[in-house]
Amino acid sequence: MTDPYLYGMNLNSTFIAKEYMYSSFEQRLSLIRGLMDSRDCHINNNMIEIIQIEKVLSYQIYELLLSLGIKANIYKKNNKYHIKYITDLPICKTLTKLVELT
Repeated sequence: MTDPYLYGMNLNSTFIAKEYMYSSFEQRLSLIRGLMDSRDCHINNNMIEIIQIEKVLSYQIYELLLSLGIKANIYKKNNKYHIKYITDLPICKTLTKLVELT
């Protein structure tokens, strides 16, 4: 039987494993930091936006943010998923992104 958690994905899909989605607060925060550093991420007036093309990963990032107590919005525009949020949590770990936030 197929895992319903992986419904709608193919062999080339990128996703976050269940174990990481439900891990400790610090591990989930670290995961978001890594995703911000490796994905198309923009910061404007303290509003952070992550842009994805994969639906499953987009909704997982959205769910992950909510699980950290971060209010976020997600919408689709031009076949891309946009996740926007504002937080005081130490999300950024690269100097470039930290400078953009200040």
